[in-house]
Amino acid sequence: MTGNSANAEVLAETTLGTVKGKRNTSIYDDNYYSFERIPFAQPPLGALRFKAPVAATPWQGVLDCTQKAEKPLQKNARTNEIEGDEDCLYLNIYAKKVSG
Repeated sequence: MTGNSANAEVLAETTLGTVKGKRNTSIYDDNYYSFERIPFAQPPLGALRFKAPVAATPWQGVLDCTQKAEKPLQKNARTNEIEGDEDCLYLNIYAKKVSG
């Protein structure tokens, strides 16, 4: 982990590569770690649309997982507009501890 305050960066190893998350503080003043937008599968675009998910591929270096992904493609009930993104097969992971 780097830094010593809320929003400090933290690294974790996955089977596909290293991810960078951040330390957060909850509304109850508890610290936790967040890793957002970790690829679960390849984007369901083109020939992959309406097919079973295809595993994500490993990455080189450190994947920045400190920003939220776009929400999945959906119709907004208030505006009737289509919003979101088809590239939506990501995991958000929140944990009290991270093993190094």
